[in-house]
Amino acid sequence: MKKKRKGVIAVILCGLLALGVLSGCSTKKEVPDERVEALMEDAGKAESVTMYYGYQCYSYYKEDPESIKEVADVFRSMKLEETDQTVDEATSFAIYFVVDDKDSALIDVDKNGVIWLGKEQKFYKDTSGTFDYDALAKLYVNSGGNMDPNASCDLKLD
Repeated sequence: MKKKRKGVIAVILCGLLALGVLSGCSTKKEVPDERVEALMEDAGKAESVTMYYGYQCYSYYKEDPESIKEVADVFRSMKLEETDQTVDEATSFAIYFVVDDKDSALIDVDKNGVIWLGKEQKFYKDTSGTFDYDALAKLYVNSGGNMDPNASCDLKLD
């Protein structure tokens, strides 16, 4: 009986030890993407944000910190991986975060999640799956923008 009890205790202890080791493996700490961190730093200092869509004339333009943060937050959790794909200009948002009247950060991103970062002059894809194109579209449309690819661009210069 004592041997049986020792065997059961040994099995339980081994099981608990294995669970402890395995649970330590699953608590892998997320390492922030340094390119995204640099973008967030620039956006945090921005005095304004401007967003253009495709070939439209209209631009989303905001100077209040809440709106600047709202646009920046769309990119905050991304993990970027370099890609050979290029941005589809017809469905892209070109976003400028401006500090001291200079483009501090430029991002060009399309509906497929292909991203061009102006500072790196390279194309990336979001591997985290957190990029939300529809959130940018909603901000743009709610500010008066038109995403119809056939919309005309009537500029009247007097």
